[in-house]
Amino acid sequence: MSDSRHALDLVQELLGPAHAEEKITAHGHTALTNLISALCWRDNNPNRAEYVTRLGDLHRNDPEPVLAAIVTAAGWLREAR
Repeated sequence: MSDSRHALDLVQELLGPAHAEEKITAHGHTALTNLISALCWRDNNPNRAEYVTRLGDLHRNDPEPVLAAIVTAAGWLREAR
């Protein structure tokens, strides 16, 4: 299983069954995966699940949780600059 597929599986698992069938576009999937990778690199932390868990906890009940997670992860990276 690739790293990007693993990240997507973790996100869907954390968001719960209501969003398990959510259609995630290729661009959304790529954006979220790349942002999580950038967070890992920035913090020198290879534990992708840690970031996915934090994003899942924050956005589990949002109407569009993947989009909200993308915005949050991008904000975290911007704050670090």
